[in-house]
Amino acid sequence: MADLVIRALGSDRAEEILRTIRRRATVLAWIGVVMQFVSGTWSWITLGRHYERVGIWADVTLATKMLLAGVIAVILFMQVDSQPVEKPRIGWLLARIGLVALLVVLASTLRQWRIAA
Repeated sequence: MADLVIRALGSDRAEEILRTIRRRATVLAWIGVVMQFVSGTWSWITLGRHYERVGIWADVTLATKMLLAGVIAVILFMQVDSQPVEKPRIGWLLARIGLVALLVVLASTLRQWRIAA
């Protein structure tokens, strides 16, 4: 994608545009991580009584969900301005996508437990 933008706009202008897009995407990613912490804390405080039927597994799942949000935050922090615009690291991208997918699975599991209780 970056190569296409660089060819279309020229190298100087394209790098500036890609940096702007990356900066904005990073802000959105941070907002997502913060919202995961807020939703996890909110669930733990207000909805904890709904998970009595499940027992300790609900607490473990909530803690894992918040831990994964923290791991994603660390990966994002490590990635900010650490890689050039031209060469994105596909391994880190796949790791983030996998962790976010696991986070969604944990959140949906918690919701299903709450509805079943």
